[in-house]
Amino acid sequence: GTIEVSLRIGPGAALVNTPSVRLELSATPTAGATLSEMAFSNDGTTFSAFEPFAQTREGWTLSTGDGPKTVHARVRDSKGGEGTFTAEVQLDATKPVVAAVVLDDGAAYTRQATSTLAVTAPQDSGSTFSQLCTTISGARTCGAFAASTTLTLPSGDGLKTVSVTVVDAAGNESVPLVDSIVLDATPPTPLSLTLAGGLTATKDLTVAYAAEATDATTSIVAHCLTTSSVAPAGDDVCWTPSSPMAGSVELPAGDGVKTVHA
Repeated sequence: GTIEVSLRIGPGAALVNTPSVRLELSATPTAGATLSEMAFSNDGTTFSAFEPFAQTREGWTLSTGDGPKTVHARVRDSKGGEGTFTAEVQLDATKPVVAAVVLDDGAAYTRQATSTLAVTAPQDSGSTFSQLCTTISGARTCGAFAASTTLTLPSGDGLKTVSVTVVDAAGNESVPLVDSIVLDATPPTPLSLTLAGGLTATKDLTVAYAAEATDATTSIVAHCLTTSSVAPAGDDVCWTPSSPMAGSVELPAGDGVKTVHA
C-alpha cells in the first residue's frame, strides 16, 4: 500500500542560511501497520540508508551551494507500505556585504547631535536585505533596512564611532563596517581681544586687533570681528582664517566709544 507522507524543512520557512537543516515528517501508515523506516535524498535518486522512523530528523545536509533545494523523504511501514514526499527551501548561506558607510557626507566634525548615515550595500543574488543594525558606544539598534537613516549620537563632545551591519531575509549578517565623526557642540572660549595694541584711544578708524581663543575638542579655523551686537551667520563675509588670529578692523565713523565683538 501507499503511505501518506508530508515533509517540512525546519520550521517551514522559505529561506534557510545553513545547509544543515531539521526535517519534520508526518505520515499515516497503511491499515493495521506501524511506521518503521525512513530515508532521504537531495536528488530523488540516491537515498540515504533507511533508519528507524521518527517525526524529526536533525542535521540533514542540503546539496552544496546557495539556491533552491529539494529534499525527498521515503517512509516505510511494518506491512511494506511505502510513500514518498518532497519539500523545497531556498538556501542562502552567503553574508551580505556592506561596501561603505558614511556619516554626514564624510564630514570630520558636526555640531549636531543627529547625524545622517548613508549605507552602500550592493544586493547580491541571494535574499533581500531586511535589517540595518547600528552600534554606538555599545548600544545596538536594528530596524528596517534603508540606504539612508538618521542617527542620534551619544551626548558629550568627542569622537563618535558607528558600527554598521546589514542582515538579509535569511538571517545572514554582514561583517561590521565603521565610520567616525567628531561631535563638537560647545562653542570656543574667547580669552582676549586687544585693539590698537592695547591703546584706550585712537584717531584712526582702521585699527589693528589681536585675539585669543581655545576649543577643547577641535582646532579653531576661523574668526569674525564685527561692530554689530548681532552674532555673525556662518556665511558672513567677516569670517577669516584663524592663523594668525590678528588683523585690522574698521570702526564706525564718529567720535566716541566703539565696541568690537569677536
